[in-house]
Amino acid sequence: MLVMLDTFKTVKNLRNAGFSEEQAKSLTDALIEIQAASLEHLATKTDLMLTTNELKSEISEVEVNVRGEIANVREEMARLEGRVNTKLSEMEGKFDKKFAEMEGKFDKRFAEMEGRFDKKFAEMEGKIDSKISDAKSDIIKWVAAMLVAQSAVIAALVRLLSH
Repeated sequence: MLVMLDTFKTVKNLRNAGFSEEQAKSLTDALIEIQAASLEHLATKTDLMLTTNELKSEISEVEVNVRGEIANVREEMARLEGRVNTKLSEMEGKFDKKFAEMEGKFDKRFAEMEGRFDKKFAEMEGKIDSKISDAKSDIIKWVAAMLVAQSAVIAALVRLLSH
């Protein structure tokens, strides 16, 4: 609330306090100047309303700008997500290809090793069969020789005993 200085009353009070007419008027003029200078810097309701409206307008502009920036950030994030997904798909494809290559190499080496194992096993089977055949032949020869020898011993014994 703005209170105006009552100059007449102020001059009267100063005169009653012992000031001369001229001193009271000079002091009152000085007080009016001080009050005017102080009031010059006070904001009125109109000033406050203008400032409020300006601030609301600036806040609206900032909100629009922030929303725009948020939209830009979302678009950029979507682009980055797309790029990341593309890169991941590429890497997955490369991984699958390398894995298939490694699996193929493993299968080939395994087949080679299996073939070598089968060949060695067959060779060993052949050697064992040959050794068994040789052992059978030797046993048959030995048995036949023993039969011949026993027959000769029996024939000799029969001749000796018959004489």
